[in-house]
Amino acid sequence: VLKPVYDDLAEAAKLSAVLNVDESGWRILGRTAWLWCFTSARLAYYVLTPSRAGPVIKQVLGDIFKGILITDFFGAYDRIQAFAKQKCIVHLLREIKQVSLRNHSAEWQGFARRLKRLIHEALKLVIDRKRLVEDVYDRRVANLHIRLADIFGITYSDADSKRLSKRLAKYCDELLTFLLHPDVAADNNHAERQIR
Repeated sequence: VLKPVYDDLAEAAKLSAVLNVDESGWRILGRTAWLWCFTSARLAYYVLTPSRAGPVIKQVLGDIFKGILITDFFGAYDRIQAFAKQKCIVHLLREIKQVSLRNHSAEWQGFARRLKRLIHEALKLVIDRKRLVEDVYDRRVANLHIRLADIFGITYSDADSKRLSKRLAKYCDELLTFLLHPDVAADNNHAERQIR
């Protein structure tokens, strides 16, 4: 009876300007499945499937999503093209904190300090956006991009610095999207809340 409504939600999700996506493990009769959540400010569309792979995203959104996609760093999200993407900054900060508990090398500490400072300045810049003239704001955004490139542009010997640097290089165009689009969050908390 509700299938047409469900299909309309899928279509509305596909047409969203900004869409958060997340997935979580789910049990069905003792077997592992995945609950996928595609959510905007106005809707939440859920897919329950045994797959956690990229084809689920393409099945819902098609080959190209015309809006901005906000996700964590799970590789399945790399399978779809979008107008723009935003990776969850909170996931990045959480990982820095966890690695810092066990890795006390000078190289890692320097890497973590620089990256944390950059992220916090980017988050503060969003708050300050309304009081800054456009030229000043644009210069600060450009400066953050340059500093990000400086962080991942170095060759590291520490394994954690090397691993995270590689991730920063891979997703450099998807880390600061929230600075350019006021409706885009820097994190994927909305999708995580909708799953809960």
